[in-house]
Amino acid sequence: MTLRDSDPREIGGYRTTERLGSGGMGVVYLARSASGRRLAVKVVHAQYADNPEFRTRFRREVAAARQVSGAFTAPVVDADADAEHPWMATLYIPGENLGAHVRKDGPLPLPRLRELATGLAEALRDLHRVGVIHRDLKPANVMLAEDGPRVIDFGISRDAHLYDDGQDLTETGRVMGTPPFMSPEQLADPREVGPAADVFSLGSVLVYAATGRGPFDSVSPFETATRVVTGAPELDGVPPELRPLVEACLDKEPKSRPTPDELLAMLEGRPVPARPTAEAEAAAGPRRRRSRWVAAAAAAGVVLAALASLLVVRAADGDGAATGDVPEGWRPWNVQLKKEKKLPATVAPDCLNAYEALYCTTESTKAVKLDPATGRELWHKRFHKVTTDASSDPPGERRMIGAAHGLVYVHDLRSVTESPTGEIDQQYAVQALDAGTGEVRWTEPTSRTDPTVVTDGEISAVLVGETVFMPDGKGKAILRVDARTGTSRGSASIGGEVDDMRFLLPAGDRAALIHQTVGGDEGTTTHVTFLGGDKGQDRKLKPIRGLLAPLGTDRGDLVLLRTDDMEIKVTHQVRIDLRTGERQELRLPQNLSWTEHRWLADGIVYGESSGRVFALSVRTGRTLWDRGTSVNSLGAPVVAGGTVYFGNISGRMLALDTATGDERWSTLAPKGTPPADPLAEEATRLVLDGDALYAALPGSTVFSIDVTQHRNTPGPAR
Repeated sequence: MTLRDSDPREIGGYRTTERLGSGGMGVVYLARSASGRRLAVKVVHAQYADNPEFRTRFRREVAAARQVSGAFTAPVVDADADAEHPWMATLYIPGENLGAHVRKDGPLPLPRLRELATGLAEALRDLHRVGVIHRDLKPANVMLAEDGPRVIDFGISRDAHLYDDGQDLTETGRVMGTPPFMSPEQLADPREVGPAADVFSLGSVLVYAATGRGPFDSVSPFETATRVVTGAPELDGVPPELRPLVEACLDKEPKSRPTPDELLAMLEGRPVPARPTAEAEAAAGPRRRRSRWVAAAAAAGVVLAALASLLVVRAADGDGAATGDVPEGWRPWNVQLKKEKKLPATVAPDCLNAYEALYCTTESTKAVKLDPATGRELWHKRFHKVTTDASSDPPGERRMIGAAHGLVYVHDLRSVTESPTGEIDQQYAVQALDAGTGEVRWTEPTSRTDPTVVTDGEISAVLVGETVFMPDGKGKAILRVDARTGTSRGSASIGGEVDDMRFLLPAGDRAALIHQTVGGDEGTTTHVTFLGGDKGQDRKLKPIRGLLAPLGTDRGDLVLLRTDDMEIKVTHQVRIDLRTGERQELRLPQNLSWTEHRWLADGIVYGESSGRVFALSVRTGRTLWDRGTSVNSLGAPVVAGGTVYFGNISGRMLALDTATGDERWSTLAPKGTPPADPLAEEATRLVLDGDALYAALPGSTVFSIDVTQHRNTPGPAR
């Protein structure tokens, strides 16, 4: 994620370059040292910095992390627990976390599961040898580095020696950890937590890696916690070769779980080290009996009381997303942007978040800048008045193209004309507005959009790096315009007939032009050209037979979908390497309807038809899930933290688990929202910033909710 205006540009002498994420304790940035070494720098949230207990916990985290060798974790490079905002810098580990990898690419095969189990056992052995208990081992805290898994985030770790001395910083009634991957003793009594809790979490992580779900997953964190304490794990899908090891890790009795050394022996086929003597076991008896008694009490309600502390319990999605990661001073809001009364409410405002603000265009006369915390209008810019002689069609719409260099770019309708034969011609321009004041910095006319060049079926210009790409006024070429100044950087010929279908979309550091010709000796043909920001950087690929529609980009590839000969079903996906132009084609396991809505997000195709939502991995071609939902007529989703969020045409929100498709929650339309126009062309458009979800409805309504405030119960947005 790009840095926000409020983010520091330097921490402890290290230059920040990117925001990696936000969790319960603080924000993590990607930074560089003076020598160029990449670091992950964690900065404590401002609201916690003045809390003496929290500072003590942070000092403990730093001390604990420094004791570990770094062979299986992220080694500490530098830290300052006494700074105004305490921070710690560790070596940056490139790669994907286990949770994200499984959601995108599916469960790990057996060889990789063995490698994961071995790496995690080695990491826990390294931690426990120096007296450190992690206490929050979960998929999001396991990085899949090139040289094997690494365990990260010691945010709630503890020193086992302090535990033995009875000095515990965990306040009464608080639960530390992530419920689906916590041990029974963590949920029942935090003072009972020892190294065996990490082994239990290791077993849960292995089940997730093997199946895509946790062994105790349920519809709510409360039910999940109860299953952890009293229920049997669900192990269907775990390979038989690893099942005995997983079952041993998930034993409810901490003393019965294997140690990391025993796990390594089991994985390597060596004799398991001898267990403690009978005398030692007898000495531990009273404590074991107390643990079982506490577990029984937890099932009767202790767990539910502990889980009520939402400030400490992590989100149940397995990604550790903190609650309340919203702009400072945020509250739920709902505003109605003014529009021309003569226009029907058929198109939703188009919004983007940039520069600590929300920028939206209405379907009529203006662009606005809104305070993301309150919805208050900070400025508005009225556009050029549209001239039209069309008898029936209303003026078209404006769209946000993107933001860069302190500017926001808008696709602005200028005129609508109707020919004697009834053909509609819409003329547009691209405008660059100063993000701070709304003043126009430059304007460049562009072509009609019916049906020549479009992006995602919607707009006629894209922003890529330093260049805005747009069709010329005749639809014969793509113009390159300097994003800062609006000056020309040349053009590229499109070719073909004006009536051919064309698509323009960002593709890495270039724009991708997809041009479809229909009929002729070659039949339907798809042409792909990668356009560089300057003349001479273009790459035209060999034509591809058949009709291919662009879906988006994924991991350096342009992804397109191919139809059958009748152009009714989607049968294959085609991936084109953005660097080399090499092409791969993969047959889909089930044909998709060409008329279904489809969106690519984070390596997954989401589709919806009449309330049925499916998810398909474009990396494996495998259908991940297919679910009926309580909401239909959905629009393009946004994805974060293991959840995919949708909005429908009337303003209902829907949240689904990305791994399973299970419905997490849904809402009714916000109170006071005008009813949806039956002629509305699309559903609600969404923008997600942290935990703040912004939704724009047909009819110029924009509202905001905190996604953490909904728990599986439909109701009005609050």
